[in-house]
Amino acid sequence: MSIGDSDVIPCDLPIEEIEQVAAVEVRFSCILADAGYGLSVLFRQALSALGLCWAVGIPKLQKAYPADVQLVLPVAGRGRPRLHHIPDIKSVDWRAMLEGANGCA
Repeated sequence: MSIGDSDVIPCDLPIEEIEQVAAVEVRFSCILADAGYGLSVLFRQALSALGLCWAVGIPKLQKAYPADVQLVLPVAGRGRPRLHHIPDIKSVDWRAMLEGANGCA
């Protein structure tokens, strides 16, 4: 896979590099990344799927939802039916979300 491929998502390359480092049994306890990577849901999910402890920067206005949030199709009061799903609960400030979260073990 080359960087010029149009189907490459931005987080693929760093995840591949992390997997290569782990494959040669280099030991590390946590992955740190700046807010550019922190914006990528796919990057964060890939780190979690690899079982890694991670911390990424996020914008100060970032909204947060619990892991069990569901996307639902709202019922239109009148007019055309809704086309886009919305979260079933309201977002909270990420600082409030982290107050009850567990850190890296």
